[in-house]
Amino acid sequence: MLTRERLRSSLAKLLESSEGSDTSEGSDTVDAAIAAGERNGAILPVSSGWRAPGAALLEDYVAAKLRRILEPSYPSPVRIPPPDQLARLLDRMAIPSHPLHEEQKSAVLKTRSHACKEALAWARRTR
Repeated sequence: MLTRERLRSSLAKLLESSEGSDTSEGSDTVDAAIAAGERNGAILPVSSGWRAPGAALLEDYVAAKLRRILEPSYPSPVRIPPPDQLARLLDRMAIPSHPLHEEQKSAVLKTRSHACKEALAWARRTR
């Protein structure tokens, strides 16, 4: 994302070099260039600046896809074990001489659950 200051500064420099005149960041020419960019879809305005349309499209698609994958109703060819089964698997894999604290065990279970979901997403992409 481009902040307002960064876009205005970059445009002022580009316009100055192309026009050969002194174009400051606060000039009408910079404002006109930004308005033209918004009007023609070259930049997408957001609350704190602008986004490039191609990146915005891709980012929005990925975010929506990840939200769908995380929904419990999302169809999955591989069953994600429920938390209690993941806990039993972790207990079976534990090394007696190096026990985990409860906080560590909780973190591992959360990570494993997310890792299962990520692996499923990867498997779907590579089919």
